[in-house]
Amino acid sequence: FTYRRGVFAEGGAKDPLVGALNTFWRGAENLQINVSHAWEKHHRGALWAVSQAAPLRRVTVVGDLKLSPVGGGRASGGFMADVTITGKVIPGSQQQFFVRNSAIGQGWQGGVWNNVFVGMLGSPPSRCSTPKNKKGPPTVKVEDTPLASEKPFLAIEGDRYKLKVPALHRNSKGPNSGRLEKSIDFDQVFVASPASLDPAQEINSALGRGLHVVVG
Repeated sequence: FTYRRGVFAEGGAKDPLVGALNTFWRGAENLQINVSHAWEKHHRGALWAVSQAAPLRRVTVVGDLKLSPVGGGRASGGFMADVTITGKVIPGSQQQFFVRNSAIGQGWQGGVWNNVFVGMLGSPPSRCSTPKNKKGPPTVKVEDTPLASEKPFLAIEGDRYKLKVPALHRNSKGPNSGRLEKSIDFDQVFVASPASLDPAQEINSALGRGLHVVVG
């Protein structure tokens, strides 16, 4: 991907009281972001300023990642898993974030209300914080992920599409990319289309025949 800003999400409202509070329903996965775009005077790198329902999965960010809008608008919540960030994460005005099985090379710097890290490399320690002690944003750190499986994804091997299904992992730490995966040829996959007259019936029929289902 060669666009100078890379793959990004910025706050959808110019009003700083809104910022990215209504930036929902998008995601990025299975890619590498390698940019040095100057979003602000003190920030070069990737931008993912979102609120709920906007995950990052199976992504490598070469450099820094900022999680709040340019200019300081608000942002509220997010999720990432199986992500590697070689630089630092700058939450800015991001109110809360949940990060699982990922790695941060140069640390997580700040935040507002609550950060949760499970099975992380490079995350800050757990801490309580109040307006009086000002230790930084409240943080919960769980050393290992007890049980999880990453989201399946598509890949190309040779000239054929494959459905990759990551294995279930227990007591894990750090990104799971490259660990054991099941590779399924598309002759064993049913691609469901919303254009179908009865997609539910077709999906149920495919499952009944033992096929895997991908929603197109």
